[in-house]
Amino acid sequence: MPTEQGSIPAVALTARHANLVLAAYPLLIQFLLLAVWKLLSSLILAIYPLGKGTKTARSGQTDTEDLKGWLARYVVIIAFWNSVEPMHASGTMLWYFKKTVFAKLPGRLLSGSLFVISSVMAFGGIAFGILYTSRISVGNAAPVAPSVLYLPKIPTIGNGVELQHFSFHRPSFLRAIGSAEAFDLNSKATSIYIQDRFLPTTNNTHPQVEIKYRYSITGRDFGLQNHLSLSFQVSGQCTTEYSWLRSGPLITLDAYYMWNKTDTAHTAFAPSSKYTQPGLLGIQTVRYESTPEEYDVESSNHTFGFIVRSAGVGSYTPSTDAWYYTEPVPPNSTPELWLGASQRVKSGRPVLSCWENLNLCYNGVCGFKNLTNSKNLPNGTLLPLADKISPVVSRIVLQAGVSSLRVYSGSNSGQFIDAGSGSMKADLQRLVLAAYLLTKESYRNIALNDRLDKDNAFEDGNSKLLPGAADFVMRTTDVTALRIDMLIIPPCLLCGFWII
Repeated sequence: MPTEQGSIPAVALTARHANLVLAAYPLLIQFLLLAVWKLLSSLILAIYPLGKGTKTARSGQTDTEDLKGWLARYVVIIAFWNSVEPMHASGTMLWYFKKTVFAKLPGRLLSGSLFVISSVMAFGGIAFGILYTSRISVGNAAPVAPSVLYLPKIPTIGNGVELQHFSFHRPSFLRAIGSAEAFDLNSKATSIYIQDRFLPTTNNTHPQVEIKYRYSITGRDFGLQNHLSLSFQVSGQCTTEYSWLRSGPLITLDAYYMWNKTDTAHTAFAPSSKYTQPGLLGIQTVRYESTPEEYDVESSNHTFGFIVRSAGVGSYTPSTDAWYYTEPVPPNSTPELWLGASQRVKSGRPVLSCWENLNLCYNGVCGFKNLTNSKNLPNGTLLPLADKISPVVSRIVLQAGVSSLRVYSGSNSGQFIDAGSGSMKADLQRLVLAAYLLTKESYRNIALNDRLDKDNAFEDGNSKLLPGAADFVMRTTDVTALRIDMLIIPPCLLCGFWII
């Protein structure tokens, strides 16, 4: 079981049975405490020097006062030994201590010391039972069933290949987008970092913004039972870019030539200021590398961009955000088309130009290809990360489309939004959070896949599971993982003490 202290041997039980086991352990520890108590009281009785009294120099008779002290200590020791458990001994020793103090009898030091010992044993035992039991449970997880692992063997090239990938992986992308909505960024401050700032060249009509982000995922976060030192680190930066905007082939269209490339793969269009009807909200991602010669699948650094087609989209609230900057609806437009909206998003919205650097490392070896060649990690452990070596934030946009924007509500086909609540940083933050969650769930998502009529990539030619494929746990509240060592220690100690 992966924990902050490392991989710990554990057994998974249903939540109901785990609760029964955990309820029994405080009682078991109390029995263990009784055994320790009897051993301790017997040792004190055996080794405590009671003394035998002294004789006077003249008569040779035992001194009466010394005899009384010897008898008093003897009575205290016997009462202590006869106590069946620490709480009873604590009360008895307190009674003797009060008697010796107020009646000025011998044995004050002995009864006081035994009172402290028995009290520590009594209350310490109760606290120990509670704390020990709380540490037996190490989370709600269980090893994945090998039979549920499935990843279809889809070729990398061919007609409809990209659509096959999109269709198969779309549920996991949508789960990540939905989870990002409820995700608390502050709870993962050490794993995720997102910060924005206005650049010195910013102005009221052309906001210039720079957004930096990074996140890291460990083998424990992935849920791996072994290889906990596996590390997946991502850092990136996005900056607004206005200079790639040009006049389009039509008067009602603006053209974006990404990185000033004019080929089709790097060109996108959006409504211009001459467009008088409500626009249609959308988002597009473009990567810098467009040919096999430019694109290196093993590269750790990637360049890409986001184009939000928000120009002309109607809004009932104004905004000065870079992606949702509004202006009044043009007076020469048809009022019925705007459904009472007084604002529309201004044309010429900036592109978000981004780069991202990612590192997959294990035991000093970094890079997917290097790890595959080094054999440090089993193939079955590496396979779920094969599609994460390119920017996941970009792939989420490809999969989720306009749904990846927070302002999109699905109403009127995306022709109207609440621009006042829109934010470029909020959109990118949502994408980064979704990318983090999707990558973090890389292993667990493959256990949720529906099977297709294609071969399983997790099986070799003999239909045997690849080594390391099932080396992770599934998080679920239906089961509880209990530490094996902490389950075994109390019964073994109890048997040993009772034998003694």
